[in-house]
Amino acid sequence: MLDEFNSSDVILFHWRDIDIRDQPTDKLFDQKWVLYNMESPMYTYMSYPNRLFNIRLFESIDWTMTYRTDSDIYIPYGTITKCQQKWRPKVKPFRTKRRSIAWVVSNCETASKREYFVDQIKTLMEVDVFGACGTYECSRSDDSCFKYIEKHYKYYLAFENSLCKDYVTEKLFHSLNYDIIPVVYGVANYSSILPPNSYIDALKFITVSQLVDHLNQVANDQNLYESYFQWKHYYCVQNSNDFCQLCQYINEYIYKSSDNSVNRDIVKWWVNDAHCRSIKFAK
Repeated sequence: MLDEFNSSDVILFHWRDIDIRDQPTDKLFDQKWVLYNMESPMYTYMSYPNRLFNIRLFESIDWTMTYRTDSDIYIPYGTITKCQQKWRPKVKPFRTKRRSIAWVVSNCETASKREYFVDQIKTLMEVDVFGACGTYECSRSDDSCFKYIEKHYKYYLAFENSLCKDYVTEKLFHSLNYDIIPVVYGVANYSSILPPNSYIDALKFITVSQLVDHLNQVANDQNLYESYFQWKHYYCVQNSNDFCQLCQYINEYIYKSSDNSVNRDIVKWWVNDAHCRSIKFAK
């Protein structure tokens, strides 16, 4: 293992898997260290008991590789790109969608307090919860769960467990593969990563009642509901390949022959600059 470390040009540290009892102390000349993380600050840095020990590692990091748009290597959970040619999607019939909202969730107590927001929605509108936090089962081994939701439900809650800068996870991009309108709950700039009229942003409404009124309006108007899928004529959902992004960055670095290493306080950048917060909603 030591031989591999000493012969490697780039070392990748996955933040959540870092063992504070087993970290390298010496860094080879011209070796690049990359800090890789796809969890929000609420579920990474805060979990480490020995802060000073980790800071010593962070001081040796050259590049960051995260979902943050200001990372050295930007790796979102997914992307929406223009399709090579216009195509006509087969949207599931409106009439089969007899249920209102589906939510698939296994983390029942979150930093974003999304569960309390959903409880408020439940007082005004039907929400069926799948997974460990609900009463409905949902298989993770295949796409049968989402195919069922697509057929029977009008909305899917793509609610994030943290309200932090740029934090948008795979639950949103996965739901966009199906004919169901995602209702998002996060503080990312959704308009910069998603096509217009492809989602409903819960935080754009002042109260829960206003959000529910809008959901009911869309759900009861077939033309209005189906307008949320027009983007599928022009755009396609793409999964990100983290390591292809890393390889491309390494090749560009070698080609440029210049040192573009991180020059910042990574802990401050990751935690303080993420501006994580919680939100209280009025009914």
